[in-house]
Amino acid sequence: MEIEDVRGKPIQKGVHVRYTGTGSAGEVVDFRTDDNGTWVLLDTTDLWYKTQSLEIIGETEYSKMKNHTIFKS
Repeated sequence: MEIEDVRGKPIQKGVHVRYTGTGSAGEVVDFRTDDNGTWVLLDTTDLWYKTQSLEIIGETEYSKMKNHTIFKS
C-alpha cells in the first residue's frame, strides 16, 4: 500500500511534510493505519496526522519554516 499526501504524492519516512490545518511541519518518522485511516508521526511535534491533511514540502521550504518562530520555544 502506498501512502500519499493530499496531492497524491507518495509519503515515505524521512520526507518533510506540512499539516494543512495549522502549518505545522516536520520530518516523517513513522506510519500507522487503523479503522480511522492512515497516520504519520512527525518529529517536530511528536503528534500523529492523517495523511490526507498533509502535503510534502521541499527541503528549501522546510529550512525556511524551521528557522521561523513556529519551531522556537
